[in-house]
Amino acid sequence: DVPYTPLDGLSVEIQLGQHVGPVEKDVHIKVADPKGKQGLLSFMLSENAHEYVLHVSKPPRLNYLISAQNIVVKDETTGEEVVAKMPFDPKAPAGTYSYTVGAETKSFTIKVECPQED
Repeated sequence: DVPYTPLDGLSVEIQLGQHVGPVEKDVHIKVADPKGKQGLLSFMLSENAHEYVLHVSKPPRLNYLISAQNIVVKDETTGEEVVAKMPFDPKAPAGTYSYTVGAETKSFTIKVECPQED
């Protein structure tokens, strides 16, 4: 129940959460006479109220799911991390990053870290 007077607006915050998945949710709002049913035969009266159902639909945050948070390249021959010519920027929408390994490198690993669902 939310206290309310007809002279003031009614505002209620509805939390959708910060997770990355979609949201499909029905919110029920019932506006009723605060006095309710009154009198000796009140059990026979209908309640003076209106109920509204709002359907809330929020799409998944796909860009968040498919974006890298970090890229690490490791030279397996030397055991050292290879530094990119241009540093990785997780806030950039996309980009090209160049990593140069040594002439003696026989293998390297690339680790792309993606965000975990909240």
